[in-house]
Amino acid sequence: MHLPSGNRTSGRPGGVRRRRHAPAAATTALALLVPALVATASPAAGAPASAQEASTQQAGTLDGYTVSSPDRSIEAGVDVVDGRLTYEVVRDGTTSVVAPSGLGLKLRQPAVDLTTGLSIEATERSVVDETWTPAWGNDAQVRNHANELTVHAVHEASGVELDVVFRVFDDGVGFRYVFPEQDALGDGVVVSGESTQFALPADLTAYSIPAGTRWSADEQHYRTQPLPDVASAQTPITMSRADGLFLAVHEAALIDFPSMTVVRGATPGTLVSDLIALPNGDKAVIDVDADGFATPWRTLTVGRTAGDLAASHLIENLNAPCAICDVDSDDDGAADTTDWIDPGTYVGVWWELQRRDTTWNAGPKHGATTARIKEYVDLAVESGAKYVLAEGWNQNAGGEWKGQDFVTPQADVDIDEVLAYAKENGVGFMAHNETRGYVDYYDAHMDEIFDQYQEWGIHALKTGYATRFELGGVNRSHYDQEAVKHYQRVIESAARHEISVNAHEAIKPTGLSRTYPNMMTGEGVAGMEQHNYMGASGNPPEQATILPFTRWMGGPADYTPGVLAVTWDPANLKTRVQTTTTGQLALYPTFSSPLQMLADTPENYAEHAEAFEYLKDMPTAWDESHVLDAVLGDHTVTARRSGDTWYLGSVTDENDRTVRVPLTFLDEGTTYVADVYADAGDASWKGNPTAVEVTHSLVDAADTIEASMVGGGGHAVKLRPATPEDVAELPDYATGTFTLEGTPEVAYEPTAGTVTVTATVRNDGTTAGQARIAVDGATVDGAAGRVGGGQTRTFTFTVAADDVDYRTANRLAVVGADGKPGAPVSVALLPRPDRTLLDLLDDEARNLDPARAALMTQRAEAALETGRGDDFAAVRRAMQAVRHAVLTSSVEAVPPGVADEIDAVVEPYLGTAAGLFGILGLIRDAEHASAIDARTAVGLRKPAAEAVAHARSGDAEAMDEALGDLARQVEAAEGDAQTLARLLAAVEAQHEEQVSEAETGTLLGGARTNAEHPGYTGTGFVRDLTKAGAGVRFAYEAAAPTTVELSFRYANGMVVAPLDRRLSVSVDDGAAQPVSFPNLGQGADRWRIWDYSPGVLVTLPAGRHEILLHHTAADTGNINLDHLRITAQPGVLTEPAADAWGARTIYTAGDLVAHDGALWQASWWTQNQTPGASAYGPWKEIAETYDGTAVWTASRIFDTGDVVEHDGTRYEAKWWTRNQAPGDRHGPWKEIG
Repeated sequence: MHLPSGNRTSGRPGGVRRRRHAPAAATTALALLVPALVATASPAAGAPASAQEASTQQAGTLDGYTVSSPDRSIEAGVDVVDGRLTYEVVRDGTTSVVAPSGLGLKLRQPAVDLTTGLSIEATERSVVDETWTPAWGNDAQVRNHANELTVHAVHEASGVELDVVFRVFDDGVGFRYVFPEQDALGDGVVVSGESTQFALPADLTAYSIPAGTRWSADEQHYRTQPLPDVASAQTPITMSRADGLFLAVHEAALIDFPSMTVVRGATPGTLVSDLIALPNGDKAVIDVDADGFATPWRTLTVGRTAGDLAASHLIENLNAPCAICDVDSDDDGAADTTDWIDPGTYVGVWWELQRRDTTWNAGPKHGATTARIKEYVDLAVESGAKYVLAEGWNQNAGGEWKGQDFVTPQADVDIDEVLAYAKENGVGFMAHNETRGYVDYYDAHMDEIFDQYQEWGIHALKTGYATRFELGGVNRSHYDQEAVKHYQRVIESAARHEISVNAHEAIKPTGLSRTYPNMMTGEGVAGMEQHNYMGASGNPPEQATILPFTRWMGGPADYTPGVLAVTWDPANLKTRVQTTTTGQLALYPTFSSPLQMLADTPENYAEHAEAFEYLKDMPTAWDESHVLDAVLGDHTVTARRSGDTWYLGSVTDENDRTVRVPLTFLDEGTTYVADVYADAGDASWKGNPTAVEVTHSLVDAADTIEASMVGGGGHAVKLRPATPEDVAELPDYATGTFTLEGTPEVAYEPTAGTVTVTATVRNDGTTAGQARIAVDGATVDGAAGRVGGGQTRTFTFTVAADDVDYRTANRLAVVGADGKPGAPVSVALLPRPDRTLLDLLDDEARNLDPARAALMTQRAEAALETGRGDDFAAVRRAMQAVRHAVLTSSVEAVPPGVADEIDAVVEPYLGTAAGLFGILGLIRDAEHASAIDARTAVGLRKPAAEAVAHARSGDAEAMDEALGDLARQVEAAEGDAQTLARLLAAVEAQHEEQVSEAETGTLLGGARTNAEHPGYTGTGFVRDLTKAGAGVRFAYEAAAPTTVELSFRYANGMVVAPLDRRLSVSVDDGAAQPVSFPNLGQGADRWRIWDYSPGVLVTLPAGRHEILLHHTAADTGNINLDHLRITAQPGVLTEPAADAWGARTIYTAGDLVAHDGALWQASWWTQNQTPGASAYGPWKEIAETYDGTAVWTASRIFDTGDVVEHDGTRYEAKWWTRNQAPGDRHGPWKEIG
């Protein structure tokens, strides 16, 4: 771009060089590209008294090379290191924003490398301080206040002079290269490269899209990754750090120069500018005439919060004042708008085209007919929209898009009738010019096209440059220098014809709307149409929480929100909008644009009439804007004011979230009506996205609103001053107030080790709110959900038993967004033993073998005693001991009917007898059915019970040996062949893993096989598990009741959120359990990395089963599935390992220790008394046989009725005894077998 005229001279090698100040008032558009310098009332230290008195200073002192922001928080320094200009930026004197970084350009003509061989001759200082009124924008007035340092450098070898101008604002830094007119450059300057470095902190997190030259390069999803991992990026690129450093790199005032991207530098965290090349490889051809030439500004916006970035006007302030304004809207003496620039919403024939309900091209499904456009005019009237867009209105639109002249309508479009009807209704017509790459024609004919539009009274235009960009007879990048110049010609020609522009597939915004406010908005973003074209994931919800601080840093974007029928799919594209309906409403305050589309169809708005009310008369130019709360990638809350009405929008990522929003921005002493549009209590992003709750209540500046959102949802509020009627009729706003109704239902699931709770929650608040259930004072993951205002909702959640305090009664309460729990309800979450088992054994004593009855009674008493404590695991082990005593007994000793009654008491603690206990059960069943005789049953029970004992101790190797022994005995046993075969299969299943290949299962819901990525087992893998109903069904045969672990071998190389994915598994069409599939990598080989999912435990009865891995409405899917691995589990609780006995350790009654290869239990308090040293000491040895009968030891105390085994014979104690060996018939023992 050219500098404005004016004179300033300085002696210099290579001849006289003219330097010029900006004039007080510019007369040409290009002259206005350097804002006027205005004296400050209190100039910063080192600044001249006024810009006009700016002096030249000889280099040589540090002060001569530094410049600070007006508030002194940010300082930029310039230096020369080994002949290269460098700069650095520091905040607060200590925080490095940019470490010393190189500056410079490289020229092909003349052949001069301006990254080396430079020296600084002088510097100049100036101050910019003005307040200006935008024609439209986020704030009614903008202050432009900065300190400026100009560094005059010279290339010693060639004499080429180069200036670098720095402006330092309170919110960042801008700098640009300037070539004054000079003889050393010769005729025609060709830039071959720019080498501006940004040595940023390497510990920053970056939010960026990869650099590209294609038309859709800006229409990608922003990635969140460590800055050193960013290989290249479009600008803006935004970065953050947890200590409050937020910054964005971009450019301002991009005219007559290529777009800047950045690439990774040689050191971590360093980015280097990279200009988009012309077709011949050069970067720019510039004309350094009498006005000189200045590049666009390179910008660093710096903040302490994400909201600081969004609030910045740095990019606009580095552009020149309005070049086309002729109306002084605020009577401040400066023209700031025109009478034809009119911000507002627009409707039109667009979304129905995107959804393939109608077509651009002529034919039976043509969308933009006269009648249809008039229906959208009616919609504009109803909604308060200013314009109607009609894509496909002109001849040859659609199809190949060839032969368009942009002034001839389609045969079924009566343009005169359309324009007349729109004018009668006070609605403007927005013409659509989709060049489809034929830019040469458009460039040559735009003036005559715009002449016709001006004659027709058209003041709004949407341009398009999808696919190619054929300009100058060659297909080029949309972002090279000639493309940039074309876009500028469109803006200037449109301004001459009083037309505002909405440019799609065009160059990124760089603040030029200050100079040309008719350049109102543009695309350059993955907007609503990407919900069509980016597959089932569309635009992930987190993108909406990132875009205000990335893409919007340059200026407005035409995101085209407002699709309320988010699941509308008339052409069965199998895609949908990835938000809730309320999430769409919340985008209006979140995404600012002076032309903002209401994108849905008239029919869809009629169907969602209540939500549509929020969009009616929606402002698009604001007097005041604030980002109240934001975490990039998580959520953002934005408030904007138009007149005396505020609009508040909150959006979240894929996670349910409640954000508390204090209304301190409201005028104190004023009562407002809060029209609240919230995700309804039963809304969900994937399951019920269109449910909206609308409420009206009274608030003031002292209130706090709770923005309660489901994942992918939002929260939208309109705050308007209340009338006396409103105050009389409406209730005060109340945040969610939650209580539990009735007594929650509880179900303990022993196999999974979980407790499922079903509880009903009531919300006494005004609007829907997020409720979290707390157990014993701690909130539970997954025990949260939303409840509509004045409504109830039933929650079902699961908590790990290990995370539950074992109490007589646990306390459940509901916690609202304020963190305060409501009134608690007491309920026991885990079962606790009572006398039921002892009473049962007493009632059935006559039917039981006395010895087994005594053993079971002893263990039942132990379980009852353990249950009085706080160790639920110990209670379960005690119950397992009861089950062990039953299953190691013969059917004669414990009859089947009694065994079933006992197991019914034990099962709530342990679940169905499965695994090794299932094998013991099969042996008893075979004995009862006379499939094997009693002697065979005894022989088989011994190795089976030994396997249980080894499993209890955690000795897997010994357990496998016992199972091997059991298998051999089964093979050699005599009896019913079918029964023994089933028993053998059950034993062998404990040894083996079963693998079922996914491609051999039953594929459902569009899932299909593939072999694209190596590393799979079998013949391939299954993909397209991307939508509800997709899945794979596997078959499994269980020979006996068994507990199995289900795990799935998979690949997950997703690079879009959520990175971690989820599906659900169900057995025999039972309840679905979630299965997580963590991300395994994001590199080039990411889909070739395979691993197993975390296991899911299920207990299966004997027989055939169907295992279904499937995509439910709550899942995210999109993994590749290799196979299912089924691993049988022993089904046995392990005993806690005992610590070795220590002489100095104090032990109390019940403590266990290991000593000399034996397990000992303390009978009373003891210290420094060795186990086994005395039969009368405090220690008793714990030992038992395979079936649970105690082994006699000298140290152990036995009482009347206790049964022991000694030298292969069983004895029962006649009275209390210790250290008296069985065998003496006159002693305390009697032989019982």
